[in-house]
Amino acid sequence: MRPHAASGATLVELSMTMLVLAVLGALAAPAFANLLERGRVQAADQGFVTALHLARETAARRAARTLVCPSGDGMHCADDGRWEAGWIVAIDRDRDGQPDTAPLLRSDRDAIHGSAVRALRLRMQSTSGRPRVIFQPDGSSGGSNVTFLICRTGGHNGRGIVVSNSGRIRQTGLDATQLQLCLAGA
Repeated sequence: MRPHAASGATLVELSMTMLVLAVLGALAAPAFANLLERGRVQAADQGFVTALHLARETAARRAARTLVCPSGDGMHCADDGRWEAGWIVAIDRDRDGQPDTAPLLRSDRDAIHGSAVRALRLRMQSTSGRPRVIFQPDGSSGGSNVTFLICRTGGHNGRGIVVSNSGRIRQTGLDATQLQLCLAGA
């Protein structure tokens, strides 16, 4: 009886296997990067929508004006319409556009805190002329509709959030024009 010959892969076979894996990895990398980018934008979008729902519910439950506004310090509202540095949800009974007491929610306790937003290179901005959203005790949001644009700098994905006068909050995709506005920071 003959002893079995050692079975195994030759150097050529191993090299070909590595080449095929490298080609497949190179083809999959852009798609995977796009998937990650889309996931990060959607996470920021969902975190902000949750805050808007909380503000609307708080306004109705407490019968008090409740605002959502950009905030760099986590305590006061900014008027610039840029939300990358963070945002707050707060009661505004005295109607001055600033929190009456400590905010109910700050984005630094959320997944999209300003530093995290900057690290992910996310842009977030609201419609020109609407630096904050104020929900009335009946759940409505006075003024005109406001649209929030969320995108990733240098990316190809974006999300939109629309708050209507009635207070309805809905999420949308961005068309090419809106995505360019978001990327340009206009």
